[in-house]
Amino acid sequence: MDIQTIVVAYDSAQENMRMGAGPHRLFERGIEPCLRDRGSQIHVESVTATQPFRAEISTTFHLHRLVADCVRGAVERKRFPLVLSGNCNTALGTIAGAGADRLGVIWLDAHGDFNTPETTTSGFLDGMGLATIAGLCWKKMAASVPGFRSISGDHIIHVGGRDISDTELRSMRDAGVHLCDAATINQTGARATLAAAIHALRDQTDRVYLHLDLDVLEPTHARANEFTPPGGLPVDAVPDVIELVTNAFAISAIGVASYDPAQDANDQIAHAGRRLIEAALPSLLCEAGQESGRRQTAP
Repeated sequence: MDIQTIVVAYDSAQENMRMGAGPHRLFERGIEPCLRDRGSQIHVESVTATQPFRAEISTTFHLHRLVADCVRGAVERKRFPLVLSGNCNTALGTIAGAGADRLGVIWLDAHGDFNTPETTTSGFLDGMGLATIAGLCWKKMAASVPGFRSISGDHIIHVGGRDISDTELRSMRDAGVHLCDAATINQTGARATLAAAIHALRDQTDRVYLHLDLDVLEPTHARANEFTPPGGLPVDAVPDVIELVTNAFAISAIGVASYDPAQDANDQIAHAGRRLIEAALPSLLCEAGQESGRRQTAP
């Protein structure tokens, strides 16, 4: 299995700061050993902004364009794209490179990421990432990313949310996003919570982008960043979610984001990241016949 690991070490257009320091740490202490132990051929590519002057919005979309080119190149070389980034909105470039045709999105995240410039109270661009992917905002900037097309809300399953504003919830429901919150998963289990959403998505898509914001995890088990709210998914529960997804869909790309090593003195998140990638590995690069078999056994 050839894995193209694409490292985007930026947080809010700042290189190697806060969550921008996470991709290298996560790769070195968790994901690289995992991939090597499983016999994968690993190729690493770092994305670096070339703009002489850094501005959050402009530089972020510049990075999206670079990521799209990297992911597209990986697909053309028949390598699986694994994108490690500081911010979740890097998913926009990943989706553009992987191709949006009949693509679904499985988005594991404590937060909604469904604000827009009109609804945000923080001004945090990364809090608008999924809304941008769904076509609700930053439309002209998103159109500058080669290959990007917005993903319909009913092609998105949001998993593990627990810090989502009322405005975001209304927007997500209006857009048709399937919501599988952390409290319900913790109470009834992953299969019971996700089954209906996965069944609906399978009828509309052929493959998915799997997004892992590491603050989906319960912070008393492993704290990904300073914004991680309580009430998250136990580390042991997330592989169950991933297994449900990989049993149902072909995975076109995986993104892992939002890890600040300063919040993780004992490398708990790095180890958790390894477990999550291990859960996804068996289904990567599956052929069409295998995909059909998985769909028959999905919930």
